[in-house]
Amino acid sequence: MFDVETAVYVIPKRNLARIGFEWLRVIERIVEMPYRFLKMYFKRNLSEAGFSADKRRFGWLIRQRRGDRREMALFAVGLLHNLFAVRVVG
Repeated sequence: MFDVETAVYVIPKRNLARIGFEWLRVIERIVEMPYRFLKMYFKRNLSEAGFSADKRRFGWLIRQRRGDRREMALFAVGLLHNLFAVRVVG
C-alpha cells in the first residue's frame, strides 16, 4: 500500500531516554507494519470515543448496588448506545 519512497520519522519531544522499552516496541510495530498499526489504533480510538460518549450521555457511574440491577443498567446503556449509533438514511 505504501510506496518505496515512503518514510517514517519519529521525533521525540524531549529526552529520548524517557521513552523506555514499552514505546520502543510500539515504534517497532509502527515501522514494521504502519497500515496494520493505524488500523488497530483507530479501532481503539473509536471504541474509547464510544465509551466517552456513553459516559457523557448516560452518566459517569452505575449507581445500582445489586448485581442483577447493575447488569440491567449496563444492558440498557449498551442498548441505547446501539440505538443512537444507528443511522437511518431516507
